[in-house]
Amino acid sequence: TREGFGRMNKRNVSLTGCCLSFSGREDERGIAQLKTPVNPSEAWCEINVVESLGSEASCAIGLAVGEYPNDQMPGWQYGSVAYHLDDGNLFLQEGTPIQFGPVCHKGDLVSCHVHFTPEGAPERVTWSRNNELIGSRVILGILPSQPLYFTIGLNRQGERVIVSTDWHNK
Repeated sequence: TREGFGRMNKRNVSLTGCCLSFSGREDERGIAQLKTPVNPSEAWCEINVVESLGSEASCAIGLAVGEYPNDQMPGWQYGSVAYHLDDGNLFLQEGTPIQFGPVCHKGDLVSCHVHFTPEGAPERVTWSRNNELIGSRVILGILPSQPLYFTIGLNRQGERVIVSTDWHNK
């Protein structure tokens, strides 16, 4: 996965091996975006929360367009959707939360899987926590029809997640 990151807010997000860490201030956010757009053969990404200084994990996992602002959590702006682990809400292209799933904590494993139409267009996204389905959201016709990338957002100092994209074994 190390070579798999294309964009990253290097001012407050660092990468060691497959582990992303956040070192920004309380009012800052940072993202790391995988280099390859999602496609039928690369349609899965997972984060394992290995360190969280709060009672809940302060990170998010989802999809965003390639030029997504690297100082905004995924889901908060146009061209993105993400599950936020700190409140269990889904965000779809704006800052309005949609009740979606459980709050996550240190030790939780959260995955994001993209399902495609027969023509190869991203159709819907499902999220799981510790291998149990959280839910699904249709994105076809909602997100822009341009390449989408797995995007991980972090926004609490000391937050660390291990990223896996071993889609061939899923």
